[in-house]
Amino acid sequence: MDHPETHPVFSGGVIAFVRSAGDFCTLLDNTRGASSRSEWVRSVRLSLLRLYHDFSLLPIFETVLDEPLEKFVTEKEWNAVNDSVLQVLGRFNEYLEVFDERMRESETPVVCSIAEDMADIYQDIKDFVSLYHMGTPDIMNDALAECQEHFIDYWGQKAVNVLRALHNLEFGSENLDEYTGGEDAPENDLPDTDNWIISRRMREYGKEQNDDELF
Repeated sequence: MDHPETHPVFSGGVIAFVRSAGDFCTLLDNTRGASSRSEWVRSVRLSLLRLYHDFSLLPIFETVLDEPLEKFVTEKEWNAVNDSVLQVLGRFNEYLEVFDERMRESETPVVCSIAEDMADIYQDIKDFVSLYHMGTPDIMNDALAECQEHFIDYWGQKAVNVLRALHNLEFGSENLDEYTGGEDAPENDLPDTDNWIISRRMREYGKEQNDDELF
C-alpha cells in the first residue's frame, strides 16, 4: 500500500480538482446571494469550466473497497439548489438541447433546465467532496473512481450542455439584468432586492402554463 504522503489521492492534480469541486459547491450553495443575474451566470460558467478542466487532468482511479460509498446530498438539498437557480435565472432557465437521448424518439425540440442540470451536477460533486474530506485514502480513492464513472455516464455531458447554455446567456444579445415583468419581477418586500424570486413551477415538457399559475 502506498505511503499516505505519496498516495495518488494526495497528488497535485487531485488537490486542484478537490479545490475546484469545493468552490463549485460553495457557489451553488450561495446562489441566493448573487449580486445580479449576469454576475451569477459568469461566475458559475467559470467555476464549471475549472471543474471540468481540472477533472479531465486526473489519472484513472480504480475502486479498492467492496462496500458502496455513502451518499450525502438529500432530496431537500437537491431541491434547494434547483429552486435557488430557478429564482436567479427566471425566464432564462430553459434551453434547447440536442445531445439528449430523448431526441431519438422526439419530433419536437427537447427543452432542458439549467437549474435541474446544475442540481444534478451538484449532487455528484458534493457527494464526492464529502467523501474526500473524510480523509481515509481508500474512501478518497473510491470517491474519485466513482466520480469518474459518473462523469462518463452522467454529469460530464450535463456539464458541457449547461456550459453551452450559460455561454449563450453571457454573450448573447439580451440584457440579463433587465426586468421585463412576470417571472423577472422582483419581490418588493424582500430585504435583498438584488435577488429575483420567480413564482412558477417548471413547465411540463411540451406544455405551457397559463398566467394564472403564477403566484
